[in-house]
Amino acid sequence: MFAFPDDLVTRHLTDFGAHTRPELAFLLSVVREGDRIFDLGAHIGTFTVPLAKRVGPSGRVLAIEGVAETCALAMRNVALNDVADRVQIRNVIVAPPGTYEAVGAAGNTGATFFRESSTGVDAAVTLDELVAETFVPDVLKIDLEGLEARVLLPSLMVRERKPVMYVEVSPALLERAGASVDVLARFFDSAGYRMFRNVGARNAVSDSFDVAKLRRLEDGGPFFDVLAIHQGDPRLHVFDGTMT
Repeated sequence: MFAFPDDLVTRHLTDFGAHTRPELAFLLSVVREGDRIFDLGAHIGTFTVPLAKRVGPSGRVLAIEGVAETCALAMRNVALNDVADRVQIRNVIVAPPGTYEAVGAAGNTGATFFRESSTGVDAAVTLDELVAETFVPDVLKIDLEGLEARVLLPSLMVRERKPVMYVEVSPALLERAGASVDVLARFFDSAGYRMFRNVGARNAVSDSFDVAKLRRLEDGGPFFDVLAIHQGDPRLHVFDGTMT
């Protein structure tokens, strides 16, 4: 993988062989060959590349990264790993309509976020606009540093097609973007989703993860990733007998 020097994500790749390796394995456990996937907040492609390998030549991955320099590295990593035949990468911001500016974080390019700004020059696209331009995803991975709820809630595609969703959840980041865990929880509940999280290590040198069912999203803690699967989706049975 091509990566930024002196960066948190780079250290994860060096120390563990993948960024949030157990979380990646957790998501991959429900991904099938031929799946169509959106990777919103793809960064340098740490999830994009393994997802593309898992879906195989018959699958498709749309990787979205709002920072141009980061998106360029993702493109190089997709080419380096010979999955360009099934991956489309776009440098665009996924957010409610408006103009935005990037706010960086020292030592962690993965924590760069976008905030609305009257002087911003970057126009956003909505999730449903992406769907109209590309395809309907079977799996939606979304890590937008707090914009997750504001992107998901207006989406008709999510309510109608009910994709598997893997979502970063941080109360502090959601509130920074004008949402909350409670808002996101009510969305999942009303749409008929069941929620799971890895309660094992977030970073490790193995692919081991420990699945727990969340009765309430608020029980997940101060920072975690939730795997949301609709109650009518057969993939729900992947975790039968394996949950704590």
